[in-house]
This record gives sequence, C-alpha cells and structure tokens, in this order.
Amino acid sequence: DVGTITEPGAVSRLMDILLSQSSYQGSSSRSGKQALLIQYDNGIVLQLAVSGDSLMGSGTWANPAFFEAFAGAVQ
Repeated sequence: DVGTITEPGAVSRLMDILLSQSSYQGSSSRSGKQALLIQYDNGIVLQLAVSGDSLMGSGTWANPAFFEAFAGAVQ
C-alpha cells in the first residue's frame, strides 16, 4: 500500500524509466515482501515482486531511478 498512480503523464514517464533504465541482475529471484502491480487498459495486470531497488519477474532487474520517480509521483 505504497500508493497508486493513475495520471497518464506520470504513468508514461514511469513506464519509460522502467523499460529503458532497468539493469538485468540475473536469472535468480529473491523473495520480495512487496509487489508492483501494473494494470493495462485491457484489464491485464502485470505483477512484479519488489525487494529494495530490485524487481523480480523473469529474472531480477535493478532500477533505483524507477523507485525514486515512483516515490515522487505518489506524493
């Protein structure tokens, strides 16, 4: 329950950061106590586990810039 972002411009910026700045860390996954849910217009929801500055889904991906931008967009 960190927050929800629905403003289209903010969502677009966050997705750009997520897709362009994520760094692949390897195929192993860590356990995350939080989840990032991305819901698309067609109703499909992508769920990624979160641990620190890393996202897990089809491997582990680091992206500190995404988490900084997300925190700024939620406030």
